[in-house]
Amino acid sequence: MLSDPIVALATPPGRSAVALIRLSGRGAFDVAARALHPFHPDPPRTVRRVHVVHPATGAPVDDALAACFRGPRSYTGEDLVELSTHGGLLVPAAAVAALVAAGARPARPGEFTRRAVLNGKLDLLQAEATADLIDADSPAQARRALHQLDRGRVGHEHVRAAFDVLLRHALGTGKRLRHLLRRQCGQLRIGRERFESEVVSRHGSLRPPARAALETPKASTPRRSACSIPCRAE
Repeated sequence: MLSDPIVALATPPGRSAVALIRLSGRGAFDVAARALHPFHPDPPRTVRRVHVVHPATGAPVDDALAACFRGPRSYTGEDLVELSTHGGLLVPAAAVAALVAAGARPARPGEFTRRAVLNGKLDLLQAEATADLIDADSPAQARRALHQLDRGRVGHEHVRAAFDVLLRHALGTGKRLRHLLRRQCGQLRIGRERFESEVVSRHGSLRPPARAALETPKASTPRRSACSIPCRAE
């Protein structure tokens, strides 16, 4: 399920003062209420001290801080709980295990960001920029990824508009070429030179919107791959 409650450690395991655990999905607050005492989801974006206990045994796990974010105003667009526990190897793992016992399942790698994309909180460029920022090993890479992340927040409408124009031109070109091919197949008289000139003219009309769409994210991270849109005559 794409909306079932998931939980995962958001910080690397190991010796540290604090560890961050994320719990997200439909019913996330119900899950948290079984393992965090006392638990109050309202008002949202308020940090409260809670006791983390195992829901089956009642055994204490940790004293922690919890903040709730109601969907869609959260990172994933779902109800989300961020739990700050003490660091180390044992305590965060035990807190995650308590939340799993309370009804959540361990998240798959990248699942929180995937849900953010599916729920419209991030676009694909921002998701890629998030991964680039995490993996950056130089200040230049970090700046470029952060710029792409911010550019996606404030400029994605411009990018989308440029590609919408390109798509409309491409669909118009495909429709016109299909019409010409039908005329050819129907053995209607149309000169070869006229047909070739139509193809060249229509192909050339795609260049301005394509150039505009490709130049929009000029300062973004390098495009790793390209996609092609197959056309067929029907």
